[in-house]
Amino acid sequence: MDGDPNAGLARSRWDAYRAIYSRDEIKLGVQRDEAGDAFIMVDSVGLLNRGHTTGYLFCRQSQAVSFRFQPCTLNKNEGYHAFDPKTREEGYSFWRLDGSWFVYDNGPS
Repeated sequence: MDGDPNAGLARSRWDAYRAIYSRDEIKLGVQRDEAGDAFIMVDSVGLLNRGHTTGYLFCRQSQAVSFRFQPCTLNKNEGYHAFDPKTREEGYSFWRLDGSWFVYDNGPS
């Protein structure tokens, strides 16, 4: 997205993000859901539908929407759900760090 006028970020902003990601070893970026919750993806193992991603999740105080990360809707300090090969329902695990912050891992393996 470097230099892409549709990205909506100045080059200096991109450079600042790159520096932060590099310093903090954030390898994959940030994924947001419909509520604006942010999954900061630190590492992943495996390929496509056979791997999993680990990182930090911040849950916003938000209204109900059709898709949110599980820790943001379950109101628990920790949780685990195994991948279901029959339904292909994704597995996940999480534990609360503090307030709205979680360590989060999702994926089939």
